[in-house]
This record gives sequence, C-alpha cells and structure tokens, in this order.
Amino acid sequence: MARKPNNTRAPSQRQLKVAEHIRHMLSTILQREDFHDPILKKTSVNISQVSMSPDLRHARIYIVPLAKDLMTSVVDALNRHGYAMRKMIAKNLTMRFLPKLNFVEDDLIDQVSKIEELLHSDHVAQDLKK
Repeated sequence: MARKPNNTRAPSQRQLKVAEHIRHMLSTILQREDFHDPILKKTSVNISQVSMSPDLRHARIYIVPLAKDLMTSVVDALNRHGYAMRKMIAKNLTMRFLPKLNFVEDDLIDQVSKIEELLHSDHVAQDLKK
C-alpha cells in the first residue's frame, strides 16, 4: 500500500525509479555490511518503502524491524549510520545530488490492524446488521 506524499501531486516516474533503486541497494547493504552496532546486529530490518522528494535530494525510508520493542533504537541506529550507507550507495548511483537518507518508523501495519479491530468490534457489527 503506497503512501501519499505531503504534496498533492503523485510522484514522478523518476522519483519512483530512484526510490526503488535505493530500496534495493539499502536492503543489500543491511544484509551484507557490518556497522559494529549491537542494535543492528541483533535484529533484522525490513524496508517497506522509500519515498523521494520531488527534487530527489531527500529519501524517506520506512522501516519495520522484526523486534517491535526495539523500533525507536533501530531507527536511531540507522539514522546514525545514514552517512556511511549514503557513501555506499554513491558507488552505484549516478546522480548529480546524492539524496539524504532519513529512516522513519513504518506504522502502516499498526494502522491496518487498528482498522480491522474496529471493523470487527460489536458496535460496528451491530450497525452493519441494520
């Protein structure tokens, strides 16, 4: 499920292409590289989506760690190592400006489960019977 950017315009093909390329490179980097960070060593991270700014200078990376209780510490650790990951991406990405990486928590799964819970509640079920 794609997120809408802050502006009302849909992302361009170039934005989508660069975002997907960065997502693939980051997932490879997170699998193969060792950042000497105890938090990143003990949990796996899933990159659900990357969204690019219209000028391609900023990338917002939505992540879901497998250990939900470590969400904030994993996001902080990834943002600390963002510059090193940016340098690794620069080797494979040929662009005039390399985007700044900003890792954020992906709360889409929580939102979906909350909506599911509401739809299955007794109060809503009673309204649907009418």
